Amino acid sequence: MTWELLTPEDFDWRDWLLAADRGVVLHAQLAHGDRRFPMMLFDSTRIVQVVEDEPRHYYYDANVVVVPEVTRSAAEEEIGRLGAEGRFDWLLSAGPGPAGAWSYSDGVLSRGDRRFPLRVFSPEELAVTLGWADLETTHWFGNQPRPTRFYAENLLVLPSSDPGSVAEAVSAMAADGSLAWLLE
Repeated sequence: MTWELLTPEDFDWRDWLLAADRGVVLHAQLAHGDRRFPMMLFDSTRIVQVVEDEPRHYYYDANVVVVPEVTRSAAEEEIGRLGAEGRFDWLLSAGPGPAGAWSYSDGVLSRGDRRFPLRVFSPEELAVTLGWADLETTHWFGNQPRPTRFYAENLLVLPSSDPGSVAEAVSAMAADGSLAWLLE
């Protein structure tokens, strides 16, 4: 069984053209057999813009896949590559978990005995990781990052990634239900 990208039912070639122009596919899912998982597909320009425009003190999304350009072929190729490398396999162990509080330490989000990867960046660190020289260059028309492929199982972007800020964001995500999908 392989991993595949699912888009909304009525998503057609016109939607892919719009997605390429906007740099994002919303409401996508990763599928493995009959199991479905949330996913976000971005190009490197759009994800940095989204992170910067987030009105909360943090940005969180699950299964963030960044491709050089948002096209069906690029997305399917990247999903196939990541699936073949086993990068999505952690999702297959998701399921009901124990009660208790969420915590974070050294790249791992925890609840009871359950562990999930969490990648934490500042907006500047994310921009550089995605191929921009710095955060400021994402605002200049015509600037382009180097072609980048990126996957974050769970992506958290904060103004500061100090332990107190991360703990506060994890607490807020637990309270607003953002992490509930991990235990379904």
